[in-house]
Amino acid sequence: MLREDIMQEVLVSGKMLIDELQNAALTTRTQLQEIQGKIKQKNMGHDAIVDLFRERRDLQRIQKSQIQALLKAKHTIDQALGHSGDHDQSESSLSEYAQTTLMKLVNFRKAFVAALLMPEEGGEGPRAAVLAEEEGFVLAANTSPGIRQPQKLLRTIRELHHLEATVSFQRELLKDAQEAAGDSSYSEMNFAYGSTPFTSWFRLFQVPAIAEVINGMQESSSGGKYVVFGSSTGWLVFFGALTFGLNSYGYE
Repeated sequence: MLREDIMQEVLVSGKMLIDELQNAALTTRTQLQEIQGKIKQKNMGHDAIVDLFRERRDLQRIQKSQIQALLKAKHTIDQALGHSGDHDQSESSLSEYAQTTLMKLVNFRKAFVAALLMPEEGGEGPRAAVLAEEEGFVLAANTSPGIRQPQKLLRTIRELHHLEATVSFQRELLKDAQEAAGDSSYSEMNFAYGSTPFTSWFRLFQVPAIAEVINGMQESSSGGKYVVFGSSTGWLVFFGALTFGLNSYGYE
């Protein structure tokens, strides 16, 4: 069998998967745009808006899985193209590599389909569950003096969750992790991104020793400074400013 024939099935299968994922991503993007247009309408009831937000979160999760599968498929095909031009490799070795690559492509598609069908608690993903808990916590604070600006804090939390769910944000995270890993002896897993839920942060700041410091800062004429080292997209900085009214600074 010719070397070109051995890799032909891999390249054809890879192209079909890439085309499928690209078409699916375009469809998802269109659906998200339609939902965003509906959300902006002012004549909708509360329940209808909540349903749209839930639908949007589900589509954003799907869109993320599409992008991840697409990037993996493209990377695998790029590697396969390099192997097909390696004339020092025996045909048996190349055939074995081709079968392994085909299995990878099949698994990428299985993972993508599983993401579409995966049952999630309450019909929503983990991110949506965290956001729902935070929304309830902050809304309850409207009747409590514990949070200075609950409405602004709520809007900020929603926007940051939305930012983290966007494909462009996830794509940049993946790119940065790959670049950082390439310049070091560590793997991409060592350059993970994470954020702290407001509920966890708030409970920590209710610890008596910390709460005493915060109260002192609030009562001081200068107000003191609340500084976050490794501030990422600003979560903890916004928390400090909007919850306790502190002069907040972040360094990333």
